[in-house]
Amino acid sequence: MSTHPTTTATRLEWVLRARPSGRPRPSDVELVDSPLAERGPDRVRVRNLVMSVEPYMRGRMGGEATYAEPYALGEPMLAPTVGIVTESDDPALPVGAHV
Repeated sequence: MSTHPTTTATRLEWVLRARPSGRPRPSDVELVDSPLAERGPDRVRVRNLVMSVEPYMRGRMGGEATYAEPYALGEPMLAPTVGIVTESDDPALPVGAHV
C-alpha cells in the first residue's frame, strides 16, 4: 500500500480561455498550475510524460459539435497521453508501470 503525500501537490493543465477564430493564438489557452485532488480508493496516480496534440482537437476548441464533445471554456483540455504510475494500491498497475 502506498502512502499519500502530506504536501499539496499540483498539476499543470492546458485550459481553454477563448474559442479560436481562425488559427489558434497563444491567448486562447493558458497553462495553469492547479492543486492535485486526493487519490481515491481504486485509483492510481499517473505522471504524464507525453501528450498527443491532434487535428481533431481544433474542432473541440472551436465548440463545434462533432464525434467528440467540445472543450468547455475555463476547463482543462483532454488529450491522449502516455504516463508512468506514481501511486498505486493495485498490483495490476504497480508504481513504475507505463500506461
